[in-house]
Order: sequence, then structure tokens, then C-alpha cells
Amino acid sequence: SSLSFPFFPSLLAPFPWPLLPSFFPSFNLFDEQSAEYKESVLPNSCRKRVAVEMSSSFGWHKYVGLDGACVSVEKFGASAPADRVIEEYGFTVDKLVQTVLDLI
Repeated sequence: SSLSFPFFPSLLAPFPWPLLPSFFPSFNLFDEQSAEYKESVLPNSCRKRVAVEMSSSFGWHKYVGLDGACVSVEKFGASAPADRVIEEYGFTVDKLVQTVLDLI
């Protein structure tokens, strides 16, 4: 899953320091890239990483590392209008901001 770009300004606004949102469409494609490219996207110096996945967090822990967090869905079977399901699963600006704040 990926966040829509219009979502980024409201997510980034509460923070007084720069955050680097990255679009990550494929683990396999990312892993095939050069070390220099991977370092430019996920610098080793950045250990407080948050992955947002509207599915299972499976596979993301490799990229967020021990000091990161995943906002994801670890259950299935919800049935409701999309806006309600998204809010119930915590995919809101407030929840994502709190996840980042919990890491620092």
C-alpha cells in the first residue's frame, strides 16, 4: 500500500524537524538496487523509521529495523465503508503522528 501524496503535508506538519517520506512499491525491486541507492532512500543514520502498510507488516521489519515501527493491519475480515475501516485500523494522521512521537 502507499499513502497518497496529498496526505503527506498533513502528516508532516506537526513536526519541527525534517521527515523523509519514501514510496516503497516493491521489496524485491528495492533489494536489487545498488547500495548507494538504498542508502539514499533509507540512510543507516536514520534509525527511527515508520512503515505504513494497509496490510500485514510482514516483510517491513527488515526495513524499519529494531528502532522503527509499523502501522499495519494484523487481522482481517473488517467490512464497512472504507473511511470507517481506515479509521478503525488507525490509518489516520493523528495515529501516524503519535507513532512517530512514540519513537523519539
